[in-house]
This record gives sequence, C-alpha cells and structure tokens, in this order.
Amino acid sequence: MGGEIPSDLKPTEGSIVVKEADLQVLAKSLDPRKVTAALQKFRFIARTETLQHRFIEAEGLLYVMTCLTRYMWNPAVCREACNLLGGFTAQHSCHAQLIREGVLDVLFSLTLTHSKPALDQETEVEILLTAVEAVANFTANADKEIRAACVEKGAERMSALVNDVILKENKNLTPSQVHRLQLNGRRLRENLEKLCKADSWEDMGKRNQRYWLKREVYPMTKRGDPTWKPPK
Repeated sequence: MGGEIPSDLKPTEGSIVVKEADLQVLAKSLDPRKVTAALQKFRFIARTETLQHRFIEAEGLLYVMTCLTRYMWNPAVCREACNLLGGFTAQHSCHAQLIREGVLDVLFSLTLTHSKPALDQETEVEILLTAVEAVANFTANADKEIRAACVEKGAERMSALVNDVILKENKNLTPSQVHRLQLNGRRLRENLEKLCKADSWEDMGKRNQRYWLKREVYPMTKRGDPTWKPPK
C-alpha cells in the first residue's frame, strides 16, 4: 500500500512507555505500513537493558514474533523487526528468554525466506545483515546451551550463506554492506569454530566446501527454481 504513515503511528522520540495499543497493532493490523510504524516506536527499547526486560514482561516479543510470522515476505516489516530483535541480542542477559520465545526459529526462517532475493536486492541484504549479527551475538554467549541451540537451528548454513554465497554472488552490494557482511559473517564463523566447536571451514578442503554449499546452502537461494537439483 502507498501513502504516508498515519500521524498517530509515527514514532515519538524519547518515549519510554510500552503501549498496549502499539502491541495490538503488531498482533492484529492487516496494514503493513501501520505494523512497520508500530515497530519503529519500539526502537528506543534497544537502548537499555531495563527497557528490554519491561518489553519482555509486557509480552512484546510474542507480538513481534506474531507480526513477523504474518509478514515474513514484507521487507519493511522484517527489517524493522530484525533491527528491534538485534538490539535485544546485544544484551547477553536476554538470550535465554529470547530463545524460549522462539527468536532463533524466526531469525532462521527469515534467512530462508530472504536468502534468494538477497542475491540482488539491497533491502533484502539489510534483513540478512541484521539476522546474521543477531545470531553472531547468540554464539558469543558463555552459556553452552545457547551456543548449541544456534548450531542446532542452522547457524553454520547462515554463516556459509553470507561468507560464501551472498558476498561472492551479489554484485550490487554497497561498500558499507560488504564491510558489514564481512565483519559479521567472519565473527559468526569464528564464534562457531572457536566457541561452538563446529568444524573448521578451512579444514574442509575446497571440494568438500563446494559439495556442502550445494547440499546445505544453495537450496536456500534456489527456492521456486524448477531447474535446480541438489547433489546426490
């Protein structure tokens, strides 16, 4: 839909109140513009740990998960929601709660949904950037169970997608996007290998790397392509 964002849904700078009305917009609105604007109102939450816990207590994460599931294909909604979740993952004290709320599942669903268009579309790359940064934050947690959950959900595929597919095949990346993808992609891979005890990518050998990419990663970017056949 076109048009301007309704004035009553425009973000208010400095707001520190989690309003039920805004949460209901996330849960029920059928207008993605309104959902995007409501998500923008909660940007301030990422600034302090106290506000993050207040948002969680108000079941705000549940509402964010609901709207993300409903608008999984909408780049604007996904970008704002990912930015919000990314702020939460910067605080390690929130990680266990985030995983219980299903944030990891949603982040990997977003990756699967947006990996194909991220090969050539700037807005889609921004979604992946935020998702990768968030998962990299999870893999740096001192809690072994949290790190193990990342590996179980597919962090190795996400790492390879960014480092060995998007960076090499998307020719439209801006210098800033290249830098951020390299930074967060490298951080995720290093965390997986050093902290999560995942197999070393470099030790796999070029042949095994290519086979693994074709079997585990390229299918994410070939969704809807009837000519694609995975390796046997």
